[in-house]
Amino acid sequence: RQLLGDLYQDKAYLERLLGEDSKPSSEKEEVKNLAKGGVDFLEKQTDFWRRQQPIYARKSDSERRRKKKAPELTTNQLTQKYLELLVEIDTALLDGKSPEALHKCEQWLARISKHSSYELPSKQEILANLHSSYGNALLDMGRLDEALVSHQTDMEYSTQIRNADGMSRAMDNVGRTFAKLGRHREAIEVFQSKADGVDRHGEQAWLDHETGRSYFQLLEYDSAAKYARRTQEAAVAGLDEVWMLNGKVLEAQCYSKMDDPIHGRNLFVEALGLAMKVGEETSVDAITLAIDELEERLTMLG
Repeated sequence: RQLLGDLYQDKAYLERLLGEDSKPSSEKEEVKNLAKGGVDFLEKQTDFWRRQQPIYARKSDSERRRKKKAPELTTNQLTQKYLELLVEIDTALLDGKSPEALHKCEQWLARISKHSSYELPSKQEILANLHSSYGNALLDMGRLDEALVSHQTDMEYSTQIRNADGMSRAMDNVGRTFAKLGRHREAIEVFQSKADGVDRHGEQAWLDHETGRSYFQLLEYDSAAKYARRTQEAAVAGLDEVWMLNGKVLEAQCYSKMDDPIHGRNLFVEALGLAMKVGEETSVDAITLAIDELEERLTMLG
């Protein structure tokens, strides 16, 4: 059967004709002779194919090609592979190896697009994370316009799959990219739209500080000081002394610009105490310099 394939059914039919017991006639004898000839021919073909090669070797070309291919990864293995890649990229970014992270993102964004959602159910989530890392690498390298596009793509993917963490991450990155581009109004809109859904004190402190910094860059010092105070409130609630320091410095800068150098100096003095407490040596130096400049200014004013 395996050797003859579709012809096996024909051989079986011819053998049934030969085995029929019916009243002989010249016509039926002719049919039987033809049937016997057909069976003989097929048996000769069977014997020929048997001598050529064993059954197990007679595979189609496509089956042989499939055997030569590397084993395909299962869905879980494929997902794990991309998750490990994301960790590698994040590690490169943390180590300051932005060009390396950028190269990996470009390489794997091209590869992942070849997988179907069936092969990789988490495809959109992984794409969102890759675009986030890609945008961060571009941001570190000063390629701001490209970074913005990548972070907005992260936002699109995260929104499509309703990934709250992804959407939050994308909003942070879109906002800070707008700020770096000098598009502070847009940055403020992003930060304020996100602030409504924040329930962590550390994140709230960061958002308020970034909002305040954008107002400061717009020379709107009253609004900047307001968000500087909100930063400190969130930091106190979260027992975060570093954000207390950041908020205090921003508030001091605002009052220094608002022609209230005495209040500005006093706030810088408080900030200096915080910086020394948390061991921020760079901040200690910068704050000390700011205090000296304000003291000089106050002396000139008499």
